[in-house]
Amino acid sequence: MKYKITITVILFIFSVIYFKNSIQFIRSNDKLMKILKEKQEIFNIQPVDAIITNQTIIPGINGKNINLDKSYNNMKSINEFKESLLVFDIINPNKSIKDHYDKVIVSGNPKINQISVITKFDSKYCYTDNLTIKKECILSGKYTILIHKINNNYLTNIKDILRNGIIVYLESIKEDDFNTLIKYIKNNNYNIVPIDTIISEM
Repeated sequence: MKYKITITVILFIFSVIYFKNSIQFIRSNDKLMKILKEKQEIFNIQPVDAIITNQTIIPGINGKNINLDKSYNNMKSINEFKESLLVFDIINPNKSIKDHYDKVIVSGNPKINQISVITKFDSKYCYTDNLTIKKECILSGKYTILIHKINNNYLTNIKDILRNGIIVYLESIKEDDFNTLIKYIKNNNYNIVPIDTIISEM
């Protein structure tokens, strides 16, 4: 009796394995799956490591890979490739700003044309204009961010420092000067984003 039960269990296991392998074989040879695999060359993006130099760090950039199975399942009902139905897996950089509270974030990643412009400090971060990190910032798990402080001749000074990833602090700026400055930055094709975005590796 035990022998028959053992044989039955073994046959069941083999049938399940065979079924799964058959499904995988059929799916891998499906026209839609072949298209998805070809699209990997276009849509997959390799992550970019954070740049760490002594006491400073520049955020990396997450990569992404097409999740073939989930994307296939999304598209199978229409049986054709549709970009909006792609599902991606996020690939984290090997080197990241995560937990590097002992480093000063000197800018966002220079590969992205973003800058941050602030007129007041957010208490969730620490700020420095000389690469100094306060011990309490490290202990409390707050990132220290390098700011480029401008308190006069705003337009002239911004022209001298404007580049991808920079974080600018405008001190005591009037509304008209602020609007002129923002217009100039946007006209130079920079996206103005919050600090949360510029230091994010997404």
